[in-house]
Amino acid sequence: MTCRYQLAGVFALTLAGTAAHAFDSAKLETVNTTRACPHCDLSGADLAGKNLQGANLQNANLSGAKFGGADLSVRQLEKSFLPANLEGVNAKGADLANANLRGANLSGASFKDAKFGGANLSGVNLTGTTLKGADLSGATLDGTVLCKTTMPDGSTDNSGCK
Repeated sequence: MTCRYQLAGVFALTLAGTAAHAFDSAKLETVNTTRACPHCDLSGADLAGKNLQGANLQNANLSGAKFGGADLSVRQLEKSFLPANLEGVNAKGADLANANLRGANLSGASFKDAKFGGANLSGVNLTGTTLKGADLSGATLDGTVLCKTTMPDGSTDNSGCK
């Protein structure tokens, strides 16, 4: 599958039901140069510190990827995401300001010191997620599942545990 830029400023991620290709360094280089690689297998990829603002990673497999310090933000009028599966990712320090992650699975992920200011986290699964030091100011959390979730102040929220 050829990776090509879809729409400028559109960043979308999904894992469920995708047929992704095997991860290789060429795919990572495509992401580095074009910030686009839909349907790519980037599982376990080191994307820490990368400028992925407005990147198109639609249907990419990002399980186990490292995003520490990466800029995953999108411009306000172009915050179009599909439900993302970022289960277990390390996104320490990632910038997700104004991102639309509605319905995403972020369970078991580490978003320590990440920026979610103005992000839409409605219906997001944050079971076992670390948000310690994260900025959630202005974030929408309606219907978000919080269970064994480490909150920005270091406390644990179990309000959504069944």
